[in-house]
Amino acid sequence: MNRFSKILFLGAFALGQIGAVGAGPAKAQKLRVDRTTIRSGAHPWYEVKVDPANSHNLIVCGTKLDPIVDAPIGFVYSSIDEGKTWNTALEDRSSLWVTEQSCAFGPNHRAYFISEASKVSTGTPNHERGTTRLYVSTDSGQNWAETIKTGWADYSTSAVSLASRKLYTFFNSIAGDPGRTWGSNVGLLVFSSDGKSVEGPFFDRELQDVGYDGSFPSSAVALKDGSVAALYYGTKANPMGTDVDLGIVHVQPSESPALKHTAILHKTLEQSCLRLDDTSLAYDRRTNRLFVVYVDGCKNRQITLISSDDQGKTWKGGVVAASYREADNPTLIVAADGTLGLLWQDGEGSGRWLFSCIQDQTLLQPATELSAGRGAQASDDSLETWIYQSNERHGSGPSESAITVNVVNMLNVVWRSTAAAATEDGVVAVWASGDRSGTRLYSGQLRWNRLGASARPSHVSDESDVTADAVILYGGEEHFDPGSGKLDICLKLGNRGSHDIRAPIMLEAKEVESPIGAIAILNATNGRSGVGAVWDISDALTGKQIPPLAFSNSFCLSFRLAFQTNDVNSSRTSDLLVLKLRIVASKNKM
Repeated sequence: MNRFSKILFLGAFALGQIGAVGAGPAKAQKLRVDRTTIRSGAHPWYEVKVDPANSHNLIVCGTKLDPIVDAPIGFVYSSIDEGKTWNTALEDRSSLWVTEQSCAFGPNHRAYFISEASKVSTGTPNHERGTTRLYVSTDSGQNWAETIKTGWADYSTSAVSLASRKLYTFFNSIAGDPGRTWGSNVGLLVFSSDGKSVEGPFFDRELQDVGYDGSFPSSAVALKDGSVAALYYGTKANPMGTDVDLGIVHVQPSESPALKHTAILHKTLEQSCLRLDDTSLAYDRRTNRLFVVYVDGCKNRQITLISSDDQGKTWKGGVVAASYREADNPTLIVAADGTLGLLWQDGEGSGRWLFSCIQDQTLLQPATELSAGRGAQASDDSLETWIYQSNERHGSGPSESAITVNVVNMLNVVWRSTAAAATEDGVVAVWASGDRSGTRLYSGQLRWNRLGASARPSHVSDESDVTADAVILYGGEEHFDPGSGKLDICLKLGNRGSHDIRAPIMLEAKEVESPIGAIAILNATNGRSGVGAVWDISDALTGKQIPPLAFSNSFCLSFRLAFQTNDVNSSRTSDLLVLKLRIVASKNKM
C-alpha cells in the first residue's frame, strides 16, 4: 500500500492547557480582565482579528478621527503579545475621507486590510468616485504593502476561505438612481491570496430583486468546508415606515462564486427604531454551528440568540438571552473551549461596555464592566466639523442659501465594531470609551478558569499525558486530492497501558510540516491551523473510555498542502506530511 504520510508521536501535554471542550465557565462568573490602552482619539469603526497560526498575534483595524485634519483615516494596530502592547502598523491617508474598513487573517501569518478612500470635493465625500485599496502583510500585520486598487466597496467585511486561501470581501452595492427598478445588493469581491488580483463583483440576483435602499453586510466568517458567510441588514422604505430584513449570505469557493441568501428575520419598524443593525455572527468550528445575536426593541432592548447547524439555511432558538434598557454594538464570540461570550455597549454613546458569558442560552449575571462610561460629554479629540457651502445639499433636506457649519460630537460614537477574538488563553476584547478628558481605544484580555490561562500548570501532570500508553494505527482510509491539495488520513487510537484511557481525549500537534510546501490543518477542534492545533477525538469512542488492549473507532485528520511544484512526483521526497503529536486524556483506574 502506498503511504502518503509519515506520522511521529512525542510525549507530554498538560490537559489544563486546552480545557474541557464545550464545558463553559462555572455558573458564578469570575472573569479576570487585563486592560491596555491601545491608542487615544475617537475610533468609531474597528474590528479585531487573530492569527490562526499564532493567537498571540493580533490586529485591530478600522477608522479613526484625525483632529488635525478633521477627517477620518484608516488604521491598523498590531500586537505580538496577545494584546499587552500595540504598535501603529499602518495609516491610510489616501483622501480626507477614508472609511469602510475590514481586515482578515489567512494562513502562514498573512493578513489583509481593506480600506476605502472617498473622492472629496469642496469638503463633501463622493463615494461613487472613491477607491478601495488592499494592503497585505506577510508577518502577522507588523508590516504592510499596498497590492491593488479597485472601486469603492461600501461597508466592507472580509474573511479568507480555508479552501481557496483567497480573500472574500462582501460590500454594500449602492442602489441606483431614485426611480430606477434596481436596488442595493450585497456584492462580493474575491482577491487572490497574494492580493495582486481581484475577481468580481459577484451578486445574488434574487436578493437584487428585493429592491433594498441599502444592504449592509457584516461579521464575515470562514467555514471549515471552505465556504464563507456573512450577515446582512437590508432596509426598504414603505408607506408605514421601513421594512427591515436580517439575513445571511453564503458562498462556496469556485471559479465563478454564486452567492445565496437566506432571510432570518423581517420586520416593519418606525424610522426612529431601526435596531436590527445591531447584530453579530459567530462560528464554532468544532461543531460547525453558526450563532447570531441581534438586538430588538426600542425602549426596552432584548438581546436574542439563534443558531444554525446547516450553514445558515435554517435557524432555531430565538431565545431572549437578556433584556436591557439600552444595548448596542454587540459582538458574539466562541472561545477556544466552546464558551459563548458577548461584548456590548450599554447604551448608544454611553462608553459603558459590558462582557458576559452565555450559558444555557442565558447571559450570566452580573455582567463584567470593562469601562464605566461618563454619559453625555465631549472632548477635543472627538469633535468633527462639517461645512456646507451655500446652495449645497446636505443630508436629506433641501439645499440652503446660507453657509452651514456643523460641529458633531463623536465621543463614544460607534459606527460598527467586531470587537472580540478568541485566543488560546481566552478572549481579547476591544472597545472605545472616553470622557471630557479624551477618548481611548482599549483592549482587554478576558480569562476564566475553564480556559486555564490564569492557572496553567507549571509541569506536566502524569494524569493527563497518556502518550506512552497509547498507540496509533492506520484507520482504513487516506485520500489526497492533487487539485486542491487536500490530504485526509484516518487513524485509530489504541491503549497498550494497564489502565483505561478516559474521555476527553485530545491530540495536540507539536510539529506539522511538509517537505513539498506550506501546510495547514483544516479540522482542528480549537480552530488552529499549525502548531498548537488540538483534535478532540472523544466522539470516536464507544462509551467513555478505551480499556487496555482496546482501540477507538476511526477518526480523520485533514490538511491543506500548497505545493511549490505542480507535479508531486517531481519532488525529491516521498513525504507529504510529517506530524508530531502529543496525546492527552485521563487514565484513572475504574
